[in-house]
Amino acid sequence: MSIGTKDTKTEVFIVYTGAEVALAAAIKRLLEHRGIPTFYCRQEQRALASNDGYRTELEARLRQSTVVLVLASREFRSCPYGQAEVGMAIGRKAKVIVVLVPPAKMDLLAYLVPIIGGKHGVPITEEEPGIDPSHPSSMASRLRTAVEDELKLQPRQIIDDIDRANHIAFSQAVGEIKRTYDLMPSVKEEFRLWPSIDGKSPQARRSIIENLKRSLGRSDRISSLQIAGVSLKWSLELITDALEEIAPGSKSPEGPIVGKTLHITLVHMDDHAHVLHALDDKVDINYIRDNFDVNWAGIWSKWTSLCAKAGITLAPPSIHRIDYIPPRVGVLVDDDVFYAGRCAFRPTDGGGSGYQLWVGEREYFLYTTRTTSEAEATRARNAIYEFKGYLGVYKQANHNGVLMPKTPTAWIEHLSSPIECYAGIERVTLISQTCTKFRPLVKKALAREIPIDIYVQDIETAPTSARNALKELRDRIPDDAEAVGYTLGRGLITVRHFRQHPTYRAALIGNRVLGAQMYVGASQRPTGGAGVAAGNSERTPTLDEARDPQAILPGELRLIATQHSAQYLQLRKELVDRFVKRVPEKPVAVW
Repeated sequence: MSIGTKDTKTEVFIVYTGAEVALAAAIKRLLEHRGIPTFYCRQEQRALASNDGYRTELEARLRQSTVVLVLASREFRSCPYGQAEVGMAIGRKAKVIVVLVPPAKMDLLAYLVPIIGGKHGVPITEEEPGIDPSHPSSMASRLRTAVEDELKLQPRQIIDDIDRANHIAFSQAVGEIKRTYDLMPSVKEEFRLWPSIDGKSPQARRSIIENLKRSLGRSDRISSLQIAGVSLKWSLELITDALEEIAPGSKSPEGPIVGKTLHITLVHMDDHAHVLHALDDKVDINYIRDNFDVNWAGIWSKWTSLCAKAGITLAPPSIHRIDYIPPRVGVLVDDDVFYAGRCAFRPTDGGGSGYQLWVGEREYFLYTTRTTSEAEATRARNAIYEFKGYLGVYKQANHNGVLMPKTPTAWIEHLSSPIECYAGIERVTLISQTCTKFRPLVKKALAREIPIDIYVQDIETAPTSARNALKELRDRIPDDAEAVGYTLGRGLITVRHFRQHPTYRAALIGNRVLGAQMYVGASQRPTGGAGVAAGNSERTPTLDEARDPQAILPGELRLIATQHSAQYLQLRKELVDRFVKRVPEKPVAVW
């Protein structure tokens, strides 16, 4: 061999992981000073790595050794080469001494070196205070004695300065290893990881689909699929793909797929969630609106049809919207297979200040109780228990709040989007002094032929500054109807008057979204013309408005509450329901 070690006898072969290299070197010096040839592979690593016979030479060293010294640290379980070398030593019936390196203890022996089975081990313990490193009861001395006993050597009684230096180096190496492991978890776990579940990762999607098929083929009458995320853009596609693969009469590895009931629970962010708009995450906002409003009826109809063809009953969906970033996302099949994901912020493509939340594009950890490893199964049960706890929180509306848009334009956009894309909006209710600000909402509702109830102040009680706008209302509505192609006279638009001075304006979009904005006295603001002030402010009062004690202007407090908000029902009751009851039922105008 070119490394010049072929004819060198090896009595002791040291097996270790990278963190114990200093300890391996100290043990080599300790034993060789007593005339015991010792080898650990890292000492000639550079030469061996450049030699074609590296593995052959290493195996030869292991075969010719009489004693194999295994430094079993906390990392040894995850060292494939070390485990293989121990297996080879056991196979050739070598004398194996397992040294438990602190902080590993005897109760971890069977876990760290499974092939040994916990039967043999020499624990290295902390030194007793004041003990001489070369004393017979020191850690290094006990280890050296164990090797000498296996080799049937007479122990050497003379202690010289080299012995003392080797013992000190041994103790220092042990101390450094302990300090290193103090910084790391007590057990190094192995995790199964998928890169993502998006369209670029077919393996992950295949895994989820196959687990869902297995669930449907098991003897249980009910299968469940619970998913939590941001927009679920990949998850909904995945469900469709899985159901399309389940043809009538098909079988899974668990059995025939027929006569089952499938329960699907979906948790996603609300498209009005403050954080999505603060991030300017238009991608996810649009996906949410497309998936759960514009296209949801078609998606659910397709799932129902596919299930029916395969003899599966699809239970009504359980859908929950949240207005915060979910701290835990994932896909849970029944209660035994869980794909755990996480959210990440990614700058919007093309630059700018916006961000997109990535969920399906990130890695997913696989937890499964369907394993022969009890450790894996326990870890999976714990992860699933935690996820179900999150699901329980997501389902409670009292954890959702209200959104407070920064600008008047943003507030109107939040009210416009449900009129444009939400399914099942039966009526729009608008309460305002003149309904001028709500003009865009009127046009969008007419475009979809959604009935509109408009409540404005009676011109007789209105301040002078508001009367012109109220007179123009009768002309604005026909103009807006014509602009969107609505034919007047069909009774979709009703106008009613209230006589009290309003303190707010509100818009109720179906039973889905409520917007409210407080009014303030015009005299409370500095004058500055009729234009829109800079920044986020509403317009400033004109001189006439400022002089009129009854004149009002919209304030800076604007809010949006969705039906999933804890405050929605109370706000609707206070701002809309009670107000409408106090207004004469007979409209003053109908179009």
